[in-house]
Amino acid sequence: MPKNEDVKIATELYEKLPEHEKKLAAALINATAAQLLAISMAYGDKVKDKTA
Repeated sequence: MPKNEDVKIATELYEKLPEHEKKLAAALINATAAQLLAISMAYGDKVKDKTA
C-alpha cells in the first residue's frame, strides 16, 4: 500500500474518533514522535563518533 494511502486511511479513521479519543491519539502520536527523534539523535551521535 502506498504511503499516501496509509495516511489517507489513518486520517479517515482519526476523523471518526470521538473528541476525547482524538486527544489521546494525538498525545500518543506526539510521544512516539519524540521517542523517534531521541533515538535518531542518539544514533546520529554514535555514527558521528565512529566517523570522527
